[in-house]
Amino acid sequence: MRILFVNMGAEVLGIEYLSAVLKGKGHEVELLFDPSPFGGRLTVENRLAARLMDLGGRIVRKAAEARPGLVGFATFTDTFWWVRRVAEGIRERAGAPVVFGGVHASLLPREMLESGCADAVLVGEGEISLPALVERMEGGNGLEDPPEGVYTKRDAGRESFPGSPIVKELDGIPFPDKALFYEKAPVLEEHYMIVSGRGCPFRCTYCCSDGMRELAGGRDYVRRRSSVNVVEELKAWKRRGRMRLVVFRDDVFTTGAAWLREFAAAYRREVGLPFFCYAYPGTLNAERADLLKEAGCVFMTMGVQSADEAIRREELGRAHTNEAVVETARLVKERGIRLSVDHIIGSPGGREEDLRKAALFYGAMKPDRILVFWLTYYPGTEMLKRARERGELGDDDMKKIRDGAIPFRNVGGMVRKGVRGKLRFALLFELIPLLPARWIEFAVRRGLYRYVPPLFPLYNALMLLNAVRIRDAMFFHAVKYALSRKRAP
Repeated sequence: MRILFVNMGAEVLGIEYLSAVLKGKGHEVELLFDPSPFGGRLTVENRLAARLMDLGGRIVRKAAEARPGLVGFATFTDTFWWVRRVAEGIRERAGAPVVFGGVHASLLPREMLESGCADAVLVGEGEISLPALVERMEGGNGLEDPPEGVYTKRDAGRESFPGSPIVKELDGIPFPDKALFYEKAPVLEEHYMIVSGRGCPFRCTYCCSDGMRELAGGRDYVRRRSSVNVVEELKAWKRRGRMRLVVFRDDVFTTGAAWLREFAAAYRREVGLPFFCYAYPGTLNAERADLLKEAGCVFMTMGVQSADEAIRREELGRAHTNEAVVETARLVKERGIRLSVDHIIGSPGGREEDLRKAALFYGAMKPDRILVFWLTYYPGTEMLKRARERGELGDDDMKKIRDGAIPFRNVGGMVRKGVRGKLRFALLFELIPLLPARWIEFAVRRGLYRYVPPLFPLYNALMLLNAVRIRDAMFFHAVKYALSRKRAP
């Protein structure tokens, strides 16, 4: 069967894995891609530039010309507004069945089926269910008798939508079909995106990962590939000579001491390229930090989200202490690894005093970068459920979340009150890596941050300045991607 995947904005590992599985079974797979550097909600969001560069109409025409047997979309809340529009056009012009998968569709299957822009929804992981669906479609009854985890319009009235079977042994999956995206945007190969496992061991209230865990039945959801398997994938692409940085997108990379020991030795010997990963406070000790450094880790992001332990524990579902944050930061920085921290502005229960406390906390800790994410409610999260119960979100808000019409999380998110004041703190956070700690403390104690102009362009300018200072490879790769020549759609 000829299968089209359609995507906007960024490389998606899920699509690459599905393509590899489908090609392994003899199917023809093609990607129609809209890079949308200013509308894909990657780093910079510019609606005018996004409209001028939109390729949605061309993708619909290409899909009609290709005459596919199936069209698949990986759905994310932030970009679902685009998916819905293009999917409707493809169903009308191409006449091919449209299947939604991915996080957004998996957590809102009933709403997706009721929207009328998808013929089926694949809930959870698709390496088992999607090939089974294609096989049944070739036999003539795929949509009438879908496999486990795939739902069609006749299921819209269901009370529950159990997820597809998960892949328990990740080494058994073919390596992702990276060429699918690299052929469209060759610059992506310079920062090779990979995961060493699936699932997160933590249960943050604002993250969709917890909802995906429930769909998988909870048990055996956190899985990891063997270090040998991970290194073999990287070796094959390293030989091409285009990789500059390996980007591990695992929710948390720093768990599992035995695995890290095996990985560090093999990676250093067989790959030897610098890499980026995510850490969770308290998951690092001196041995693990040494292993990461010796293997080649040069940049790490750690989620902190709030400097108030009560808010983190009660509202965000993060039990780590400030002491754990400070100790993890010390271990990372002492080894010369660049450290970025994530902070959520607008957390439930947060006040100006909490932001002042955070500024002092980060000022003393001195990370190399602070990334601010404005409070955004996502489907399937405990935080969304609580906000609904408290009456903080109405029916119109829920519709916007369902339709992907929510404000960009980097420029205000769903924060409604005190945006100007909170933006001043976002600017202050961006100044923290640039200025001496005593200056930050003075500015906070004296309230000087209140005189900072609350302008989002100023925030972007400070981010650029700091990126230059620390030679932030991640930031400049995003800029290079935005400006690079692409073969799209």
